[in-house]
Amino acid sequence: MAVPTWMRNLHERATRVAKRVSLGVGIFSLAAAPASPGEPRVPVRTTPELVPEVEVKKLGGKYVLRRAKTAFQVVFAQHRSHSSHSSHSSHSSHASHQSGTHFSHYSATAAPAPAPVPVPVPPQPAVSPPPLSPPRHRPAEKTFLDTFDDGALAPEKWRIGVVLHPQMAFDRRVGVRATGGRLEITPRALADGAHFNGVVSRETFDMWDATLLLRTVTIPDGDVVATVAAAQDASNWYGFVATRAELRCVSVVAGKRVQTSVRYATQQRYWRLRIKDGAVGWESSGDGKRWKQRRHATLEFAPSGLALVIEAGTDRSVSSPGVAAFDHVMLKTR
Repeated sequence: MAVPTWMRNLHERATRVAKRVSLGVGIFSLAAAPASPGEPRVPVRTTPELVPEVEVKKLGGKYVLRRAKTAFQVVFAQHRSHSSHSSHSSHSSHASHQSGTHFSHYSATAAPAPAPVPVPVPPQPAVSPPPLSPPRHRPAEKTFLDTFDDGALAPEKWRIGVVLHPQMAFDRRVGVRATGGRLEITPRALADGAHFNGVVSRETFDMWDATLLLRTVTIPDGDVVATVAAAQDASNWYGFVATRAELRCVSVVAGKRVQTSVRYATQQRYWRLRIKDGAVGWESSGDGKRWKQRRHATLEFAPSGLALVIEAGTDRSVSSPGVAAFDHVMLKTR
């Protein structure tokens, strides 16, 4: 008599289930069986989940029993050491078990490459600034002159302000005016802290070969400071700084200040700053004819784009500061 189709399908399904159960039992029997001396063991969790259609792979340093089409898996711990293996010529010997099941779906993981040894970088030598060299084409000869005889400050020549002192020290209440043929700067009385004002030329000059000349009329008593300079900015300038007690020949290069001082007297009433042949000279005179050199130094920054600056004021409270007065300011370039 022919076997009904449904019975035949049921028999085949039961046979497949039996084979899968046998496969799982064989695997866990292998894991639970005592190991022979020297035989490597593959430990497994004590409560695995049996899944159909499985395969074994080595993934992320672990042996994985994975269902081919579902997410359930049984994880085997990795061997602690391969030193107990009698042979490393083939990993296929790891997959031979009592049940005859053969695992061939894993591969060895390559050892990580050693980290590169850092190579020390030698320190870079300090870069010196380029040497000063005058322009190939000499600037055109030019003369700047102000005798302050107009009775007012010439706006086309000067602007009110400070360059040599911080902007926070700028004080418009320090008086600045041109009168009687001279420039007058009147510091504030009894003002704590720094208070300065002055004039700055609107034009800048190339002073590779130049002479700046002026005459002082009065230098106030006390702690009043008056300054005349050719300046790029507050960190780079050449000039004279005067108090009632002394006259200082000052250079400021990249913020570093160097100066030579002499006692101030009528013999230093005329000041002359000369830049020529890569050098700077500070000179003073009592009559504007016979000059005495007070300081000589090598030119340390390119004297291009320099403005004329005249400033005066106080760094502390002064009861009677008086007036700083100048006349006949002249600059010649050639």
